[in-house]
Amino acid sequence: MKPQVAALLAVAIVGVALPVSCSASPQAEATHLKAGIVDQLGSTYPNEHFIQDVTQTLESRGFEVVHFGGSEVDVELYRDLPSYGFRLVIFRTHSTVLCGDEPLTGRTYLFTNEPYEVSGYVSHQLAEEIRASNVEEGDPLYYSVGADFISRHSRGHFDEAVIVAMGCASLYSVDMAEAHIGRGATVYAGWNGKVRLDFVDDFTGALVQDMCSPDLTIKEALYKTASEKGADPTYGSVLNYYPADFEDTTLVS
Repeated sequence: MKPQVAALLAVAIVGVALPVSCSASPQAEATHLKAGIVDQLGSTYPNEHFIQDVTQTLESRGFEVVHFGGSEVDVELYRDLPSYGFRLVIFRTHSTVLCGDEPLTGRTYLFTNEPYEVSGYVSHQLAEEIRASNVEEGDPLYYSVGADFISRHSRGHFDEAVIVAMGCASLYSVDMAEAHIGRGATVYAGWNGKVRLDFVDDFTGALVQDMCSPDLTIKEALYKTASEKGADPTYGSVLNYYPADFEDTTLVS
């Protein structure tokens, strides 16, 4: 059976024939609601307004918000992330996809800020669970983690978390979505092609506001934001979610 991804807007996927890039402790004492923002882009493309706006929105609904930035966004963070007890995880990260031969296939990687070394994580590199990535040719190389790394080596288990991946082509393939669902997430939302950072920051801020509305389910919030914000104005990419038939609920009770 082919994987089913729900398209939030009927907009054609931009052609992507080549790879595209666009402090707490695990198992800490549980709170009612926790959210994590993995801000890998904060070092090079900071947006304090976005971080503050999202944090304030979530805190107003009773969330404890944990922000990871700079050198905190390393391979170990991705390994430990399921164990933090987050209800919502936002990946403000570059992502890259090595496209497969069929729709919704390929290998997706999420960037870290950990500088790449050939001699590091050798077994993971050989298994293609971790690779060297950069945004533009000639830029510094950083480790990026693939879906197989999340599936095989994560510690802990997401407790029906909602995952929002902001990077380019973060849901061009379903592999990263399936990895997070397999680790206990309830739904994974991401983009089917390239996106502009200013657009996706604005879109995600609105999405968090809609998801925090007690009158909207997660699915209703996804559709509301998509209908109001539309597709990326430059690339035409749209936010989709996986799986299409996830059990809908609200982010907050």
